Amino acid sequence: MKFQETKKQKSDASLELNFDIRTLIFRMRFYCKPVLVLISSLVFILFFLQMNPMPDPAIRFFDINGRQVKVTHRIDPKFYGRYEGVKEGYLLLNEDGSGEYLYDFMLSSDCGSGIIAFEWGFIVDENDRIVHFEREYGFSYPVLFVCSTDNCFQGCRVRHMVDYILEKEDGILEVSSSDDWIKEIK
Repeated sequence: MKFQETKKQKSDASLELNFDIRTLIFRMRFYCKPVLVLISSLVFILFFLQMNPMPDPAIRFFDINGRQVKVTHRIDPKFYGRYEGVKEGYLLLNEDGSGEYLYDFMLSSDCGSGIIAFEWGFIVDENDRIVHFEREYGFSYPVLFVCSTDNCFQGCRVRHMVDYILEKEDGILEVSSSDDWIKEIK
C-alpha cells in the first residue's frame, strides 16, 4: 500500500510540474517576445556599425586650392601645447584641433588683433598614417593651419599655411617657420 501511495504522489507531483512548465512556457511567449526583438535589433545595429564605422572626428579634410587634404589632430600628446621663443610670438596646438598663432613681429595692423585662430592637423597619407620625413636631426612633420576667423596669415592675405614641426634627437620640438619657437619633450 505504501508503494501505491508513493506512486500516486509521484504522479501528482509530475502532473503539477508539467502544468507549471506548460504555464511557464505559455507565459514566456508573451514576455520573451519583446526581449527577443530587442536582442535581434541590437545584433543588427552592431553588425551595421561594424560594416559602416562612424567617421573618426579627429580625421578631417581641408580644402586647399580646390584639393581635399586629409589631416588629423589625433597625434602623440608630446606635440600638443605651446611652442615659443624669447619674443612675444608663439604657436599653440590644442588637443581638439584648434590653435593660435602670434607672429613675433606684426608687419601690418590691418588684420585686427595679432592672434590668428585656426584649425590644424598633421597631414595623413592614404593609409591613415601621419606623414613624416626622416632628417639628419630626427623627423619633420608637415602640419596644416586653416584660419577660422578673418584674421589670417601674411597680412590677412593667406587663409592657410603649411609649416613643419621638427622633432630633434635631443628631445626638442621646433617650429620650422620661426627662428626660435621650441617646446621641450617631457
